Amino acid sequence: RMAPSDRGSKDRHYRDYFPRWSAGLLFPLAFVWFVLSVPIFALLRLLRVLEPAKKPSEARVLRGHVAIVTGSNTGVGKETALELGKRGCTVVLACRDPERGEAAEKDLTAQLKLHVRTRGGGRDQT
Repeated sequence: RMAPSDRGSKDRHYRDYFPRWSAGLLFPLAFVWFVLSVPIFALLRLLRVLEPAKKPSEARVLRGHVAIVTGSNTGVGKETALELGKRGCTVVLACRDPERGEAAEKDLTAQLKLHVRTRGGGRDQT
C-alpha cells in the first residue's frame, strides 16, 4: 500500500481518514441504535406522542352539530366554514356585511354542492 503523500492529494482513499479498527464498530453501533430506538418509538407511540397523520377521510363526522362561524365571508373563517360543512356540520355564517355574507354563502354552497336554508336578510329584523 502506498502512503497518502505518494498518491497525490486528489487520489485519497477512505482508509487514509479512518483507522482500521473503526470498520469493526459499524455493525455493533448500528445494532445498538436499532435495539434502543425501537422500544423508545414504541413507548412514544403508546403515549400518543407520535401519532400517524389522519387522512381527510378519517376526519371526525359532525352530523347533527351546529357551528356559528364569525368572519366567515373571507380568510380563515371561510375555510373553517368549508371544512365544517364537508364534515356534515350545520354551519351558520356570521358576517358583518350582508352582501359579502351572501356571496360567501353562494361560494360555499357551490363548493359543497348543498342546499342552504337562509333566514332573514342578514340584519336583525324587528
